[in-house]
Amino acid sequence: MFYLLSLIALSAGLLAIKTPKYSIVFLGVMLSVIPTGNSYSEIISLKGLYFFDFYIAGALSALLTRQVVTQKRQLTVPAGLLFGCGLYVVLLACGLIGSPNKYLLKDIRPFIMILSFIVLTNIATLAAKTLTLQTVLKILIAMTAFNVLDIAWLRLGLYSFQDVYYEENAYRYLDGGTYAAVAYLIYYFIDPGLFENKKKLARICLMTSFICLFIANSRFIFVSVFAAIIIHQYTKPARMIGIVLLGSVVLMAFIGISNMIGADRINDALSSEGLAVQLTTRFSPALDLIRNMNPMHYFVGLGAGTPFEIPWFEYRGLDDKNSNIDSAYLTYFVKYGVIGLYLLFVFTTSMTHHLKTRVAVSIATFLALMFIVSATPYQPYAIGIAYSAIILRVVAEHAVRQRKKTLTFHQPLIAPSFQVKAR
Repeated sequence: MFYLLSLIALSAGLLAIKTPKYSIVFLGVMLSVIPTGNSYSEIISLKGLYFFDFYIAGALSALLTRQVVTQKRQLTVPAGLLFGCGLYVVLLACGLIGSPNKYLLKDIRPFIMILSFIVLTNIATLAAKTLTLQTVLKILIAMTAFNVLDIAWLRLGLYSFQDVYYEENAYRYLDGGTYAAVAYLIYYFIDPGLFENKKKLARICLMTSFICLFIANSRFIFVSVFAAIIIHQYTKPARMIGIVLLGSVVLMAFIGISNMIGADRINDALSSEGLAVQLTTRFSPALDLIRNMNPMHYFVGLGAGTPFEIPWFEYRGLDDKNSNIDSAYLTYFVKYGVIGLYLLFVFTTSMTHHLKTRVAVSIATFLALMFIVSATPYQPYAIGIAYSAIILRVVAEHAVRQRKKTLTFHQPLIAPSFQVKAR
């Protein structure tokens, strides 16, 4: 199955040579229909590669081919981002020279994601002139709605996981569709004017996006997305109060549903003691390594490929070592020291550098909060927020250009001169 999906994804990427619009739409369809959660890793990945990586390979080839044929630049990367990517490659190469191992291969995943975001941005920019808001909304509705199906066949027993952890947590599901929902919600509440002409589809997407968040059953995602939305509302007190009230209602509903389905991880974290135990458990593999670091390690880290010992993986029948823990900050600090914080900035910038400032700040806020409890750069579902944010950006920019053309068209060709009445 993985080889078939990869071949289809590669073909979709190469399609950008002729029609970037259909290429980016095809990828959206694949991300909608094919689960991109870790629980389906045996289908969608092989040795650290995911099927959508082959789309990026095809799309990158398409950009370079178009550049040769048209003699016009098709692949653009800001200088600062290019420097960050170069530094990332150097650190990975140092890890390869120092102690090559299978964990180093997994440390390449964040760099592949950065490359993916850059390529997606360029392909979407080429598709901007013909990519309509209606098409984008339909893709996002599909990406968020398919989460319902992904969890439905689990609950109905139509599919079972080899990993006991996912079987025990079959009441929740998170993948690229969840993160696509986050990007959509941020756009919807920050730039509502973008959706004026497609209110019906926009409201359907709003509903499926909220359902996505409930299905993910992650309190931190709820907190992070509402923080990302509300950060710009300080100039509009009435709107800010409305969003806070909506967030409170949604959060109460989330806690209520968690109680109904018996989500112990949520219920236990409602007390300070329970939350402290959960965080200590999550972070202890990194904290143990940090205690043994010397001053030089605080700056450059222990190096790419450094594994974390996670004893509780044994009950799942997994290797008790892993390339990351549930915190991007701690994972990167252990591997790259203070430089790791800059690399996380590079990861975020690769996704947001073309977005409007308000949206870019909101998405960066969401990621900065999620980095506390999630090694997002290592997760396949990160492709969801990048895809959603990037295609919404190109549609928004196209809408602005169209409005400017309309205003220019309706202006008189000769402006009347000012007349001053003499007294």
